[in-house]
Amino acid sequence: MVMLTFQEFSESLKQNNVIYPIYIFVGEESYLINLGLNKLEQVISVDYVNRETFYLQYTSIIYILSSIQTYPFYGKLREIIVKDIDKMTTKESEHLIMYLGYLVDNSTNISCLILIYPTNYKNDTNIKRQEFIYKCISSKRCMVVNCRTLLHHELIQFIKNEFTTRNKIISNEILYLISTKLGTNLASIVSEIEKLTLCMDNQTTSITNNHCYKTLQHTYNTKLISLYSAIIKKNMSVAFSTVNQLFIDNQEPIVILHIIASSLRKIINAKSMLEEQNISKLKIAKILKVRQDSITSFFKNVQKHNLEQLKNSFKILLKLDIGIKSAYDFSYIRTLIDEIIIFICQ
Repeated sequence: MVMLTFQEFSESLKQNNVIYPIYIFVGEESYLINLGLNKLEQVISVDYVNRETFYLQYTSIIYILSSIQTYPFYGKLREIIVKDIDKMTTKESEHLIMYLGYLVDNSTNISCLILIYPTNYKNDTNIKRQEFIYKCISSKRCMVVNCRTLLHHELIQFIKNEFTTRNKIISNEILYLISTKLGTNLASIVSEIEKLTLCMDNQTTSITNNHCYKTLQHTYNTKLISLYSAIIKKNMSVAFSTVNQLFIDNQEPIVILHIIASSLRKIINAKSMLEEQNISKLKIAKILKVRQDSITSFFKNVQKHNLEQLKNSFKILLKLDIGIKSAYDFSYIRTLIDEIIIFICQ
């Protein structure tokens, strides 16, 4: 077996019904890791009683291996996800190497082990961790997926595919504009593509220069940035006054929805990485592209929010999205926007 590109992995899921005992998602691009994990879980399709997620730094490798070898309940397979294996110790690496050797001699597997290695393994200074990755790459019992940052030609193809899945046609000129303006962060690119296509009616299939420039202008609109910042800071009064100005400017409600959703995702990602994954603030700031001079204030504001409440706010966001796309009742949409700001900022 060799390390697969993300595209090769996606194609293999469509063409092959074989589920490998071990999958490893390796690389710096968190969007591809999460997307790959979602695609794989749809294929494995186990119920919640047969699915477990572990963070290696909080759980003994012996306990994890015991869970892997536990027979599934009312099913054929268990799904075991282990995150942050880039932090595993030499001893933990040795245990996993031994488990890999066990799989070679035993064709029957009762669990699918999914390992998340969110960085470039070639830069790893731990010899045993590197040895484990290389053994997995060469093993017929593993599938290793390369989730590195995309090269330019791969990024172009990725953007094309995103528009194709939304039944939209994009010219090379606009494709170049988007790829140069939005950088290489796939989550940000997908978010902008969503915003661009949502602002178009369903009958329009071709993306024009006007569509593109209008959307990019929205992205950098100072009032939208002010709303984004106010939500992160839990500043209700500024958020309300900014929304008032946006409606005076006849701003599209779908763009306001996008800004609120983007700010929520950023806070949730930061809190999740900080509180659940124990990632350093400097690394989180780099991943989320927080400016160097804003790191301290950003995390101070993040601490003001409750993670569970943030997740619940997406229910109101969904109502707002449906309201915008269906009835388009102005007063109802405005009420929902006010409701979600109160819910987040109170």
